[in-house]
Amino acid sequence: MEYRISLAIRAEGPRRKVFDVLRTTQGHQAFWTTDCELTDVHGRFGFREAPLDLNVTVSLVEDELVSMTVTSGFPDGTVQHGNGR
Repeated sequence: MEYRISLAIRAEGPRRKVFDVLRTTQGHQAFWTTDCELTDVHGRFGFREAPLDLNVTVSLVEDELVSMTVTSGFPDGTVQHGNGR
């Protein structure tokens, strides 16, 4: 069985700044969970109520899209953050 989790946010601001927020640990800590680590290739998100961390692989399309595919923790799926092109 395949599950797909899609999260989207609408953000105003310069394209590069929005992209940088969505691809950094500090950016995700500001709007999702403070228990996280993110690089350009891997991410880990922890949630106090959840027994497992959400681990993802990260793919980037410069200044346009941050895509994350779940590798373990929650049901398999993809999370994409885009700049609305």
